[in-house]
Amino acid sequence: MKVEKVAGVIERVTNPVSRIADGLGRVVLALMVLLITLDVVLRYFFNRPIKGSYELVEFMMVVLVYLGLAYTQTAKGHISISLLTSKLSPANNAVIGSITNVLSLGIFSLITWRCILQAEVARTKGAISDVLFIPNFPFMWLVVFGSSLLCLVFLLDFIRSLNAVIKDCQKPGLWFAVAGLV
Repeated sequence: MKVEKVAGVIERVTNPVSRIADGLGRVVLALMVLLITLDVVLRYFFNRPIKGSYELVEFMMVVLVYLGLAYTQTAKGHISISLLTSKLSPANNAVIGSITNVLSLGIFSLITWRCILQAEVARTKGAISDVLFIPNFPFMWLVVFGSSLLCLVFLLDFIRSLNAVIKDCQKPGLWFAVAGLV
């Protein structure tokens, strides 16, 4: 019961925040399409490209990707290959899901940690873009935010798959393997 309550609390936080972040990412995508279209038209018809459009698109891509990661995981929109797992029992799938989620959580926790350090280095050194002189560190903090939100979603998925392992598993060895991995 407590595991389900913890999962419910995490879900109540992550779902609305990830939806809002994804919506912001979609707005940035629309702006990016407009910027690229306008740049192409101005470049080829009037020989007057938009100064720094390449840098703006780079920054917009960071916003687009990292604000959409958590929502995509929530909606199970990431690529998954179920060629082998479709033949397994629900208990075995839950064990594999637990392992996958804890490994993903670990990887994105490392990404988040290293991006925090890198964002602070960029902030203290005053790193800016080459053409438009835009500070880099706010976009690095967006990477931190998006990765942190994704970590919460992976934690939620891990808790749910671990709960499924506990409920469905008839072989305690599998459950202990997952517990040992954690």
